[in-house]
Amino acid sequence: MLMRLREGSESDLPDLMRLAHEMLESSEFRHFKPNSSKISNLFEFLLGDEDTLLLVATDGEWASGFFAAEIVPFIFSDELLAVDIAMFSSSKSSKNLPISKISKAYLKWAKHRGASRVILSQSTGVEIEKYSRILSKLGFGRLGSIYGFDF
Repeated sequence: MLMRLREGSESDLPDLMRLAHEMLESSEFRHFKPNSSKISNLFEFLLGDEDTLLLVATDGEWASGFFAAEIVPFIFSDELLAVDIAMFSSSKSSKNLPISKISKAYLKWAKHRGASRVILSQSTGVEIEKYSRILSKLGFGRLGSIYGFDF
């Protein structure tokens, strides 16, 4: 069974903070020390800017996942890009994050905002193959690769 999806609101901030910490702990970046103030500022920005999108997935009464994106101008042009910031579903949820539904809502939002290109990335190292299959079925094409180097 899938989660319900809705726009985020200020009342979601406690759940979003918890989810952001869980996301960090379960990702390729788990060795980074979380900064709660920075996380809070990000969600406040996402809730308060017209060029951002914050979708919250609910499993019953609590937020159990989220998707965030923004519209930005391309660095060498006036063309607009829709760029994802984060997508996460709690491992504590009994339901699956509706990636297809999120992606379709994201595409609709981006088109309405005048984006020339929509970017969805995966940099946390979790379920890359599954994510790629779903996005390919929706018509997304590969744009490149992400590499990392730790000191």
